[in-house]
Amino acid sequence: MLASMRPRGRDFLEFVILIKPMFGFPAFVFALLFASLATIAPAAAQDDAGVQFPSGLSIGIVPPEGMFPAIEFLGFEDRRTGAAITIFELPADAFERVVADFTDENLREQGFIDPQSEEVSVEGAREALLITGEQDLGRLVISKTILIAAGEERTALVVAERISDSARYDDAMMRDALMTVSFRPPPSLEELIEALPFRVGDLAGFRPVGVVANASVVLTDGPLDDSPDLAQPILLVANVPGGAIPSDQRDAFARQALFAIQDVRDIRVERSESFRQRNAEWHEVLARARTETGQDAVVIQTFRFTTDGLIRVVGLAREEERSQWLPRFRRLIDSVDPR
Repeated sequence: MLASMRPRGRDFLEFVILIKPMFGFPAFVFALLFASLATIAPAAAQDDAGVQFPSGLSIGIVPPEGMFPAIEFLGFEDRRTGAAITIFELPADAFERVVADFTDENLREQGFIDPQSEEVSVEGAREALLITGEQDLGRLVISKTILIAAGEERTALVVAERISDSARYDDAMMRDALMTVSFRPPPSLEELIEALPFRVGDLAGFRPVGVVANASVVLTDGPLDDSPDLAQPILLVANVPGGAIPSDQRDAFARQALFAIQDVRDIRVERSESFRQRNAEWHEVLARARTETGQDAVVIQTFRFTTDGLIRVVGLAREEERSQWLPRFRRLIDSVDPR
């Protein structure tokens, strides 16, 4: 998990699934989500002190000179040198659990050489821990600086990394940048939904419960914000930037995406088809499956192709309730449009 803290590929997915109990959603929701988030638009708001807040985050820093908003994750990077600072925004009560995962023993198991931890004082945080060390990845050694800070409403996990022999950045620069971490009031759920790169014209009675990375929204129907054993249906709508997918490859692409969902097994495709609707190209897969806990489920995955990627909608519900939920999934899916 700690081998690469930047949100690229499976390492980041494993990290998110590790911390997913802090958010309440089932693991497969995060598997769906971060399989979809291939790219995040490089945008950041800046306050009067020069603190930059990556799009949708209430946590920001003053990045070192030469770093700019990242293209593929929430944070900052210098693509010429590979140096990067990634920002994870976690619930306020997550501090102790995150700190417990960053013990010297755990870090050494992940290739860290002589990790050093110290309590530090960060403005706006009730407590904070700074971890430094070099991580041997075999082909190269990465120097990492990690800050975990407990704010009043959010916990910040900020990870800086650079190639150890890089002349452009040094550990002092990374430390100074992380120590500028700042918290601002989090945007409301309504504001986050309004900032999404797509719109849902008909919620079909579903209730949004969370927006992640300013690119995806999770919805359900019922009093709970989480959904253990699919006690309530779950819908994920996610923006997936990228190139066009040729029409003769869409079926294979859709099936691959479906079968890549973590913690959903025994997938049996009932239908997989492309169609044109509302002047757009679509592809949809309907399947039966079983969750990791053994709950029989119905899964619908729909792609609405756009000029610069696609919008992915995935709905899950208990198999015995499919007649109740599939028509409403359909209403919501049909109303999705890019902004």
